[in-house]
This record gives sequence, structure tokens and C-alpha cells, in this order.
Amino acid sequence: MDRRTAPCTAPETGYLWLNYMTDSMTVQLLRHMHAHCQDADIRDIQLQVRQLAEERLTRTAKLLEDEQAALPNGFTQQDVNVNAPRLFSDDFTLLLLYHMTNRSLVVCAKALAMVVQPGVHDYFTACMRDTVEIGTRTKAHLLSKGLLSAPPFLHASAGARPEQRESFLQGYFGRGRTMNALEIANAFHNIQMNTVVRTVMLGYAQTAQLPEVRKLLAKAVHRTKDEAEAFRKKLEEEQLSVTPLSDSFVTDSKEPPYTDKLMMFHASLVNGSSIEQYGFGMASSIRSDLGAAYEKMMSSILHFADDGARLMIDRRWLEMMPSAADRRELQKV
Repeated sequence: MDRRTAPCTAPETGYLWLNYMTDSMTVQLLRHMHAHCQDADIRDIQLQVRQLAEERLTRTAKLLEDEQAALPNGFTQQDVNVNAPRLFSDDFTLLLLYHMTNRSLVVCAKALAMVVQPGVHDYFTACMRDTVEIGTRTKAHLLSKGLLSAPPFLHASAGARPEQRESFLQGYFGRGRTMNALEIANAFHNIQMNTVVRTVMLGYAQTAQLPEVRKLLAKAVHRTKDEAEAFRKKLEEEQLSVTPLSDSFVTDSKEPPYTDKLMMFHASLVNGSSIEQYGFGMASSIRSDLGAAYEKMMSSILHFADDGARLMIDRRWLEMMPSAADRRELQKV
């Protein structure tokens, strides 16, 4: 079949649909942040990201419509109050954008590995290129402002050697071995990621309008703090430096800049990023205690995701991604 005329495959529809939802959320997030940002450099980056998201929304909608695929409602100006007081500091909005670009890189890489239609492949190739450019610029500004700490340094290795000790796998009983470079890298990254996730949850928990939304997000605040401390403890056991957590990124405003619907969707995205990162950390950790820690954390996040999905369904906030036909239902007489 000619791929130029074939309908979208499941990966193409799914990733285009996800990108549309995410970009529509990003536009509304940045409308409020940009309206209150006082740092000229950060304002410029926010504007670049917002314009890019708006351009991608148009192109994504065209690709979905060409294939007669369902176009999600996404988020609109009705989901943001630009006149509400600032909720996050300018510096944090830069950290958040950096976190979002990192997530976008993962999504684009997965999409490129699965899509087959040339037009969609070109679309995600362009998305990847633009995301790398923004991520590079954002990282440079974070480093210049001292907001992005360098990961722990390791002493030069004496050379490659085969591992023969059984303690290589151990971590529960006795000293076991020290963490290897990739285990350290993931633990450090997880602390930074949890700083961003916890700050988002903290800001949303104090401005959400519905009690059940505030309660759920408050639980996530405590969970992410515990997870960051667990990774911090692992690194401190290796006598490695750790970046401290901070609550100064959130203002004392209680007036919601965004609807509960948008905040819950964003919360589900950042928690999905955590599950993805923990899954990678678990797969690349050989020490038994680290694998068990990741498993426990992932289970906790999945409980949050389930509670969040139920709440969003009850409030009719959850848009259904296109799915396979229900053949059992169709076969009923």
C-alpha cells in the first residue's frame, strides 16, 4: 500500500493526538506565565516556545484532519485567567520549560521509532529538531543563572574489568557495591525531576477550586518529596553532593490561573514522565535495592494516576484518544 495515501497507523494517530493535547496545554500555560514574567531573557524563551506550540497545533490538526481522525478539544483561552496573580517564579518557569523539553524529546524519539508515513515522520523530525534547539537554549540560561546543578563527578576509572562478585547485585544486606555511573545519573536526575513535579503540584494544590482536586494534588506533593529524599539518601550514602529542594519557586497566591481540568491534565503528564523515567532507571539498575525502590515508587504513582483518571472521568474532563473498534460490541445481535 502507498504510504502517501494509507490511513494513519495507531502510533501516528496516537502520538499526533498526544502532541495536540500537550501543545494546546502549553499555549495556555505560557499565556499566563508570559503575562507576568519580568525577566526579559525568560520572556523571550517563553514566547519562542508558545509560538512553536501554536505552529505545531496548526500542523498537527491538518495531519489529523487529512486522515479523518478525531481532533481533540484540547485547551483554550477558557482554561486560563491571565489576570490571576503569578503562581510560579520566573526562574521556575524556565526550569519547567526545560523539564517539558526533555519530555518532548522522549515522545518525539518514540514516535520516530514507530511512525511509517513520510509526512508524519517529517513532522516529528521537525519537532525533535525544534525541541533540541529550545532545550539547548533553556539549559544555557539555567546554567548561567546557577539554576541547574552539575551531576556528581566520578574519579577516573582504572580500566574496564569483568565483575565476578555476587555483591554486584546486592544492596539489601551488607555494604554491597557502590552505585555505578548510570545508577548515579538516574538518581540525580530523579531528584531534579521531582523538584519540578513537586513544585507544580504544590502550586496547583493551593489554587485548585474543587476540594477533591486539592486533596489529590496535596498527596502528590508529599509523595514526590518522599521520593526525592529516597534518592537523596542513596547518593549521600555514596558521599555524593545533592542539590537541595526549594519551595521558594511558588508564590502565596490562591487565585487559580488555570482551570482544574488543565491542572489535572498537566499533573497526569508530569506523573507519566516520572513513571517513564523510573521505568528506565529500574531497567538500568542492577543493584537489587534500587530496583525494589523504583518498583515501590512506580506503584505509588500508578495509584495516583488511577485516582486522577477516575476524578477526570467523573468530571467529564478526560478526552478519549482514538482506539480500536469494540468487536465484541459490534457482534452483538
